[in-house]
Parts: sequence; C-alpha cells; structure tokens
Amino acid sequence: MTNYSVNKKALYASANVIRKQLLLGVVCVILSVLSWDVNVVVSALIGFLLVFIPTVVYVKVSNMKQIMPVYQVYGKHQKAELMKFILNFIGFTIVFIFYKNVHVLALFITYVVTLSGYWLGLSKAKM
Repeated sequence: MTNYSVNKKALYASANVIRKQLLLGVVCVILSVLSWDVNVVVSALIGFLLVFIPTVVYVKVSNMKQIMPVYQVYGKHQKAELMKFILNFIGFTIVFIFYKNVHVLALFITYVVTLSGYWLGLSKAKM
C-alpha cells in the first residue's frame, strides 16, 4: 500500500464521516420542526453545529498534503483533537451562558445522534 492510497483512504473516511453527521443532524433538525417550538428547533440546530463544526475543523487540521514521519502525523492528530475539544467546550459554554431558553433535551439528543455519525461513518469506511 502506498502513501498516496493511505491518504486517499483517510480523505474518503473523513468525507464519509462528514456526510453521515450532516445527514443525521439535518434529520434531527427537520424532526424538531414538527414540535412547532422555535426553542426546540434552535436548540437542535445548535446541537448539530456543536458536533459538525468541530469535526470539520478536525478534518482540516489533521489533513496531510504531503508524506510525513509518523510522529508528525500523530502530532497533527493531537492538535486536531485538542482543537475539537476546545471548540466543543467553548460552544457549550456560550450556549449555556447566553441562550437561556435552550431546550436541553433537544440539544443533547441532536448532539448525540449527530455525534453517532462519526462512528457510523468510520465503521462504513473502506480502510
């Protein structure tokens, strides 16, 4: 297996994760519209964004455009994971400080369902 095919497969896996999270998040937001409550819809949308934005940042930071030694690849993934954690922490902090009418159940259900797209995307990826 060449380095090119490894990078190509990693890119495919990342795109698959993003597609799954986008699909699951949009489904949750659409289902929240059926509640006819604006706070539920906004909370579901925020729950989706709290997963989707850090995932996209992770993919951008960890993306490798050239062949690197293993310790540099590991370092990029550590940095990407740290960025994802920081974005999640800041996102939840902002939501719970500034959005007083947040519907916590809709936020967390959408967050968990969208986050499960990460595992579904990786399990279906052809490695």
